Amino acid sequence: MSLYGHTAWLPDLEESEQLRDPDGLEVEAGLAVRPLPNLSFRAGYREFRLDFKSLEGANESSRSKGVMFGAGINF
Repeated sequence: MSLYGHTAWLPDLEESEQLRDPDGLEVEAGLAVRPLPNLSFRAGYREFRLDFKSLEGANESSRSKGVMFGAGINF
């Protein structure tokens, strides 16, 4: 059993037709369990934020956050 954490800063995202000057941040933390050498399970919390300017020039933000579960098989 182990604790883990992950973060990513995305300062140089490409602009699109609807997003101007986008900037993102991702943070994840949780608990990982490896019951067998090639099998793992994870449970944690993840948050993603995307800040940008709209076509009108207003500062906007999009956020996603919540609990997550996952499993992995290594071979």
